[in-house]
Amino acid sequence: MATKLTKPVTRVLSVKDSNGVEGEIAVTISEEGVQLLKGRRKLSVVGWGEISKLTELPEKAPAQYADNKLGWLVELSKDKEEEPWDQERKEKKFSRILQNKFNKTYNQGNILVELPPSRRVIFVSSYNGDRSIPYFVSFPKIRLNISYIYHPNKCRFYVSSVRLCFFDKSQVYYPIFSNTGSGLMLCCNTVNAANIETLADQQIKLIFQSKFTSDLQDSLFKYGIYDFVEYHSYLKKWEKKTKSNPKWVPGAKELKKFNGDGGITPEYFLKVGTDGDYEYTRGFYS
Repeated sequence: MATKLTKPVTRVLSVKDSNGVEGEIAVTISEEGVQLLKGRRKLSVVGWGEISKLTELPEKAPAQYADNKLGWLVELSKDKEEEPWDQERKEKKFSRILQNKFNKTYNQGNILVELPPSRRVIFVSSYNGDRSIPYFVSFPKIRLNISYIYHPNKCRFYVSSVRLCFFDKSQVYYPIFSNTGSGLMLCCNTVNAANIETLADQQIKLIFQSKFTSDLQDSLFKYGIYDFVEYHSYLKKWEKKTKSNPKWVPGAKELKKFNGDGGITPEYFLKVGTDGDYEYTRGFYS
């Protein structure tokens, strides 16, 4: 028997973020939707209309979700172990460190990380910034060049900057993400960890758990997107293609080539070799 919601219901929950930091948030369910608060700071508001949009079942959805659309929403949010376009993921983790370049003299370096094509739920700030709007969209390969600093006294690695691109057939493309500035620099919070592998995993999780805002839009300009109204319209089109064809992966026709800007060239996401005082390794350095 269904329960009618006559007034907002709030519960305080203790949660951990991707860095393992624990804290309390207030979750309020009302007729308008779901709201998350930390103290007096509003973290996110998602309306029922946006939630229901994500729970539209495709024609070939498993029968077990026919009467459990929220279960389908949870299923969509998971990182699948297998996708039609990437059978190699049966044996591999979702992200893969292609290379680590470490400078022993200055205790700093860069790691090149690759994510396979995937479908994800991302959260984008609304036009006026008062809530998050979810989109279920398909992405091509993603490569990240993560700069880090190693603190010997603490035996920990700290991310100092992140650059991100879309990648397909040895070609670098601008990402369809806001918060991306000159030279594909991503404006995001950063993490620290005891080893490089954990550092990369936690940084990627943090990026996709965050809300994409209008702080930087350099990458969007390359797609002819000049305001957030256009940005949301663009994402709605990608979401429609994603839902209508599970095998669709954006390629050269949909993406804009990155030929270099902000002092960064495409080789920044390709280079493998040795120079100066740098040590190059496959896997991770610890």
